[in-house]
Amino acid sequence: MSEDQESFVMKHVFDNFLMLESNEKTSFCGETKKHFGAPWRIRISRERSMFKVFLECLRFCGKKTWRINSEIKWKIPKKDGKLFEKTENYVLENDSLPGCCSLRFLYENAKEEYMIDGKFEIEVQVLIIGTIGIVRPILRNFDDDAAKEFSDVVLVAENQKFYVNKMYLSLHSTYFKTMFSVKSEEPENSEKAEIELKDVDAYDLQKFLEVLYGEIEALNDDTVEEILNLAGMFESKTARTNCLKFLIKTSDRSLKMKFEIALKHKLNKLSSMCISDMSTVTELRSVFPEDPKMYEPELWAELYKRLLDLTR
Repeated sequence: MSEDQESFVMKHVFDNFLMLESNEKTSFCGETKKHFGAPWRIRISRERSMFKVFLECLRFCGKKTWRINSEIKWKIPKKDGKLFEKTENYVLENDSLPGCCSLRFLYENAKEEYMIDGKFEIEVQVLIIGTIGIVRPILRNFDDDAAKEFSDVVLVAENQKFYVNKMYLSLHSTYFKTMFSVKSEEPENSEKAEIELKDVDAYDLQKFLEVLYGEIEALNDDTVEEILNLAGMFESKTARTNCLKFLIKTSDRSLKMKFEIALKHKLNKLSSMCISDMSTVTELRSVFPEDPKMYEPELWAELYKRLLDLTR
C-alpha cells in the first residue's frame, strides 16, 4: 500500500436475519463508524426475491463534487465452513445517495448458504486508492514542538495526543473549566497530566479544537454535526455559536436537514429561520412528526403560524 492510500475494515453480525423472512421489503443497518473522516456502515436488505448487502459512505452529498476510488474485499462465512470472498473496485461519489458498494444474492440462496444460527456475518476490507474533492487538512497541529512547549495538559483520544492549554480550554468550555478546577486542588506533579477522553473520535476532537482555537475553516457540512456533539459534551458555547453561524450562513444542507439538526441540538434560532424560509406547504409538512408530542407547543405555534401564512 502506497503512502497516499488508506485502508480499514468494517465487520458486523446481523442477528435479525430471520426478520427478513416475514417482510419482503425491509433493511437493517450495522453500527456507523468513522473512517477516512467520514461515517460508514454496513446495511442488509431484502427486496422481494433479492438479498442485498451494502457498504455505505454517509459523507454529506452536497454541491461540491467528491469521489472515492476504492478496492472492496467482501468476506462472508458460509454454513459449510467455507468463506465467500470477492474483490471489486468501486467509485463512491456525491451523485449517489449515499455513496455505496453492494452485493446481490437470491434471498433463498443467501438464507441457505450464509445464515448460521439465524445470523448473518460479514467483513468488508476497504482500500482507498485515491480521492477527488476530499481534503482533510490539519489546520492546527496539536502535537508539534510549539504546541508541546506552551501546553500544560494533554488530551488523549484513540491514543492520539493533543497538547493544549488549561486556561484557554477553560475559557471556552465549562466542562474543562470544572475539571481543571478540581484537579488544581490535587498535589502538583512535574509531568503534564494526560486526560483520556473515552468514546471520542480523534478526528472529531481535532476539528473541535481547531474551531476553539479560531480555525473556523474546520467547519463544513461533514464536520458540523460532530463538532456540535462535542460542543454539547464539553459545554462549549464558543463551538455552538460558530456552528450556528455556519449552518445559517454557509451550509449547503437542505432546510429540512438543518431543521433536524436544530431540534437535536436545541438551536432555536436556526429552527425558527428554517421555518420562516420554507416556501411551500409540502416543504413545511415534511418536518411534521408522526407523533405530535415530539414537539413543544411553542414549536407547533411557529409551524402553524407559517402554515397559515403559506395558505393565505
